[in-house]
Amino acid sequence: HGMTDDIFRLGHKDRMYRYLRRLEEENRAGLRDYMDYLDDLRMLHIPMTDAALFPKNFEAEHLNIAEERREKERSIERAALAKKNRMFRKLLPRIRELYECEDENLKIVIPTCKEDFQEEGRNNHNCVGGSDFDKMLQENCVVVFLRQKEDLSKSYCTVEFDTHGRVRQNRGMYNKEAPPEAEDFINKLSADVQRKIKEQEMREMRKAERLEVTAG
Repeated sequence: HGMTDDIFRLGHKDRMYRYLRRLEEENRAGLRDYMDYLDDLRMLHIPMTDAALFPKNFEAEHLNIAEERREKERSIERAALAKKNRMFRKLLPRIRELYECEDENLKIVIPTCKEDFQEEGRNNHNCVGGSDFDKMLQENCVVVFLRQKEDLSKSYCTVEFDTHGRVRQNRGMYNKEAPPEAEDFINKLSADVQRKIKEQEMREMRKAERLEVTAG
């Protein structure tokens, strides 16, 4: 209602009714279309001139303005995603230190951006392309991709760990149970990550104790 209130304050109340009646009589638009159009004008911060409020060719102008809004929203989404990807990359050194691992046949691949999650979801036919990027960004979990070294570009298993390095999920194609070799590999990795985390915690604890003694 904000935009129509603005129209009324500008003294356009009667003109708006006449304009809407004409659009409806010509079967070119209705109240809902006009309200959507006004909302687009507000979102784009377009000045409320007579030409903007009452375009001669409403249908064409409505399409143009709607496309402008979609492009602006896409631009905002791209900027927000770029910011998230930058934040995500700051987490990678610690994740690599803990989770990078390989043997003769298998290798851990660590995602580096939102698109990596989406591509894994498409290729492995699972839901990793959804909220896992945000969950990992919030440091609620760690998600890695297990690959067969004979074809590192092909999805094999998608693995989720909790923040202590314990396995939450290890899924193959279409969310099926991981093959035995993948289970063995990931279980060994999990044990190694848990050990590393405990060692880091102990080092930090000893460092804090030394600082306490020094401060005392």
